[in-house]
Amino acid sequence: MNEANDIVSEKEAGRFIGLVGHTLRKWRQLRIGPPYIKISARCVRYRRADLLRWLESRRVEPGGDGERHTCKRPGDGADGGRDAQ
Repeated sequence: MNEANDIVSEKEAGRFIGLVGHTLRKWRQLRIGPPYIKISARCVRYRRADLLRWLESRRVEPGGDGERHTCKRPGDGADGGRDAQ
């Protein structure tokens, strides 16, 4: 594979891992999520290999240690981000 084809935009990276681009932007602000390449203040790119490694690191085996993962926004607590009343 050509190295140039290995690098994708924020939008393409989001599509590749099943998220919208602004989620990746927010995650960068929170210093979480997959590694990225900062070309300039307004230009960020992702390597497909990094995205695949990051996805693999999120993998959970069913029936493994009982740990459960759900798709929540970063920083959401057990209540899904709602304040306890």
